[in-house]
Amino acid sequence: MKLLEKILVATDFSQSSGYAVQTAQALAKAFGSEIILIHVIPKVPDSLVNLRTVRMAIRERLYDLSKELTKAGVRAVESVVEVGVAFDRIIRVSERLDVNAIVVGSGDRAEGGAGHLGVTPERLARKASKPVLVAKAGATPVFKRILCAVDLSDPSRRALANAVHLARTFQAELAV
Repeated sequence: MKLLEKILVATDFSQSSGYAVQTAQALAKAFGSEIILIHVIPKVPDSLVNLRTVRMAIRERLYDLSKELTKAGVRAVESVVEVGVAFDRIIRVSERLDVNAIVVGSGDRAEGGAGHLGVTPERLARKASKPVLVAKAGATPVFKRILCAVDLSDPSRRALANAVHLARTFQAELAV
C-alpha cells in the first residue's frame, strides 16, 4: 500500500478549508493519491431548512471543487456529504473508506482568533485513528519543515517512517 493512497479532505468552503484542499492537492500530485472530499452539514433539530435542497447545493459545490482538482492533475476525486457532528462524521467516513490521512484547515479567525486550531481539527487530532494534517492558513502547501514526535512505540515508528518519506519527497527538513 502506498503511503497516501487515499486522502480525506474536510471542507466547509471557508478560506481555511481552501488551504486544506491546496495541501491535499500537493500531496495527491506528489504521491499519485486519490482525494475524497467531505462536507458535514450540522444537524439542526426542528429545522425549517429543507435538508434535501441543502444536500443538492453542497453536492454542486463539491462537484465544482472536484473538477478543479481533476483539472490540476489529481487522478481521482470522490465526494461525500454527511449530516451530524463534523469530527464524528469525518472519523466514521475515514474508517469506512479506509483513508490513509485526513486533511483539514485550521480554524478561521471567527472561530477563536489567529492561530486558533479550531474545534473540529482539534477533536480530529485527538480522536481519529488516522493521521490528521492541519493546514495552516496562509502557509504554502509544500512541506519545508516536518516535526515528528516519537515515543518508541509501533505507531510512532510508522509515523517516523512516513515523516522520512514525506521529507524526502518534498526535500524538507525533518526534526525528530
